[in-house]
Amino acid sequence: MVQDMDLPNRTNCIEAVNTVVDLNIMGAVEEFTHALDEVQSTLLGTLAHDIRSPLTVATTALHLLSDENTPKSELKPMQDMAIHSLQRATNLLGGLLDTLAIEAGDGVMMHFEPGDYVKTFSMACRDATQIYDRIEYEAPEEPLEGVFDPSALSRIIDNLVSNAIRYGAMGKRIRLTMRQDGDSVLLSVNNLGDPIPEEKQEQIFEFVSSDFQSTQSKNSWSMGLTFVKLAVEAHEGEVGIESDEKEGTTFRIRLPLKAKEPGKERTQLLV
Repeated sequence: MVQDMDLPNRTNCIEAVNTVVDLNIMGAVEEFTHALDEVQSTLLGTLAHDIRSPLTVATTALHLLSDENTPKSELKPMQDMAIHSLQRATNLLGGLLDTLAIEAGDGVMMHFEPGDYVKTFSMACRDATQIYDRIEYEAPEEPLEGVFDPSALSRIIDNLVSNAIRYGAMGKRIRLTMRQDGDSVLLSVNNLGDPIPEEKQEQIFEFVSSDFQSTQSKNSWSMGLTFVKLAVEAHEGEVGIESDEKEGTTFRIRLPLKAKEPGKERTQLLV
């Protein structure tokens, strides 16, 4: 029969076990905190990068407005472009400030409001043509009224276009379409070029750390596509991808027209 451990030895054993448990907990907490900090840093970096694009467009438009050689017929469109781009930058900055105000990893704030999907989509496409002149886009002639976050929708389009430019065939067209399907909006972004291997298509929206990205080739995807998935799901929508040699790569998004109520909602970013 095994004798019970005497009290001093039992106490020492319990203390040793507690020490091991405490050390493991501390290590797990440290790793988890590092992961959340990394997510927030990457998210802030992405938002800051996104602000640069509309500010560049606005600056160009303002320079043209002050140029005496600019035709009078182009002054109003240039003015509208500058106003819209500055508004986009303001909205993105608001998102950046929202993110700074929350704890690491808690997500981003969505601002759902009534609006016209077609108008937001068309403006984002026109902005994209200022960066890449081979963009083609098609949208319904009639408005598609819904409840959505216009800044998030613009960023979805910006990120998908940036991805298409980066990974598509150089000099080839990028095609964007929007159409209505019942009570939903269908959005697609297609680029030609090398297809994405099927085994990687499941991972393309996953978060990739900045350290990992810096050591990888152009077959690594960044926070931009993670935001696309986050924002689409915040609208209770779906996003998928098709990619082959013949048709190239197509991102397809379905967004319900009125699945959300107007107001603010924090969207969780899962690590």
